Amino acid sequence: MSSEHEFGDAVEYGTILQEFRQQVHKWGNKAAIIYENENQSITYQELQNQSRALAQELRTENNSIIAILLPCGFEHILSVLSVLEASKTYCPLSMDNPPSKLMAMLQELGNPLLITTKATVQYIGLDYENMYLLDKPKPLNLKMVNTLYENPNEAELGAIYFTSGSTGTPKAAMLGNKTLVRFFKAGIIGFNLGPTDKSACILNPGFILNIFDVFMILLSGGTIHIPPFHLRYDIPALRDWVRNTGTVTFMMMVSSTGERFFNAEPEAFPPSLRKLGVAGEKLQTGPRPDAPFRVYR
Repeated sequence: MSSEHEFGDAVEYGTILQEFRQQVHKWGNKAAIIYENENQSITYQELQNQSRALAQELRTENNSIIAILLPCGFEHILSVLSVLEASKTYCPLSMDNPPSKLMAMLQELGNPLLITTKATVQYIGLDYENMYLLDKPKPLNLKMVNTLYENPNEAELGAIYFTSGSTGTPKAAMLGNKTLVRFFKAGIIGFNLGPTDKSACILNPGFILNIFDVFMILLSGGTIHIPPFHLRYDIPALRDWVRNTGTVTFMMMVSSTGERFFNAEPEAFPPSLRKLGVAGEKLQTGPRPDAPFRVYR
């Protein structure tokens, strides 16, 4: 296989939604996301339907950018797809930022609509007026949804992410829709992901690799498991949770989390885990030679 094909440069891909719809067509009744501590799930078809229903609410927004402030989970993934379905550009914000920093980011974006929940706003202590709260379920008119979104136009600018910048001041980085798809596809090839893969998604949505973690699975027909939020800070408990699910084959982590994940006896490792992607600073320690998974740096 050529290096060009591995990185997607010689292959023409569609947009994020076009690629996602192919998976909906193939795997409509398959679980796309399993969440609420493994007690709830949503299929590919249901995820598309719900994202299109929410998009109806978002399409009337004048600003072409819509910000998202949510923890890693079902609601965040739903919001990203909904913004794309509404022909807008999404910008995920990190819940780890203080309110003052979040307000500065929102001002730089032109004070766009912010998708969040009442619980998230209260947790952070954010005082912002232009919000869309996901706390109340919206009525779903499938006939209207399918009519409106047969051939939607997606924004060429897919996403905006804030980086810390060399000075520590947040800087907005813009990513094209099809550029993101090329990166997703390169990751799918590099990690050899497919419909039998199941991930445990823990990365902060404000970190760009979170969306790689999400769409590398969704665009390959796999299933995303959402661990409880508090486990991202409790690595031994996260390792136990993944082991207890018995099905997770793929995870992505930042280097500091990966090193703590490695620090365990062989019997503590989830036997189903086969691929672990680690990003960020150079690893100071690696996994044990007898670890059941391969680490991709």
